[in-house]
Formats: sequence, C-alpha cells, structure tokens
Amino acid sequence: MPLDLRRRMLLSEYCLRVSSNAYNLLRSCIFSSRFTKFFDKNPTHVRPLGLRVSSDLSDIGFTQKNNLVTSVSSTPPWHLVTPTVDLSLSTLSKSVTSPEIYHSKFFEICEGLQDY
Repeated sequence: MPLDLRRRMLLSEYCLRVSSNAYNLLRSCIFSSRFTKFFDKNPTHVRPLGLRVSSDLSDIGFTQKNNLVTSVSSTPPWHLVTPTVDLSLSTLSKSVTSPEIYHSKFFEICEGLQDY
C-alpha cells in the first residue's frame, strides 16, 4: 500500500477511535470546524488533523450522530468478579452419547440455575 494511503487510513482510524470516546479531550479539537474558513483562504498552510480527515470520513459516510459513544468502565478489571462457566456438557463425547442423555444433563443444569 502506498505510504500516503496508509497514512490517511491510519489517521481516519485514529479519528474514529477518538470520536467514540465521549471523555477524550481531543474529540472537540479534531471535529471542530472553527478554522475552516481560514484554511480555505490560505491553502499553503498545513491544515489541522480534523480538516485533513474530514473529506475521507465523509466519503465513508461518517457522521458524529451515527457514532456509538463508548465509555471506559469506572470499575478496574481486577475488581470484577470472574464468571463461572459450567462445561459439564462438554465432557461427554458427542459421537457416543445419545441425545436423550444430553437433554437430561441439560435439564439438570437448568434446575440448578432457577435463580437466573
């Protein structure tokens, strides 16, 4: 891939990643259109990131209204409870075990999970 295309692709991906986080301070800087008129009048000046990427983002149909905003969880990952997974059905060999045994084992598991 040519360097120019790769650079444009990486810039677009970065701007999309920044736009998805509501708490990222760069979001307002990148997607602000305050200086559009100034840089349209002075084409020799280096345009800011948001103005350079805006045409590429509009070509792919990106609008901030359609963007799903994500946020970082306030609970650190090491404080989360580790989920328990019941793999008792996987101990049976599918080629040897009849479907009735699978059904009965499944219903046994369901009886133990009445609270869920």
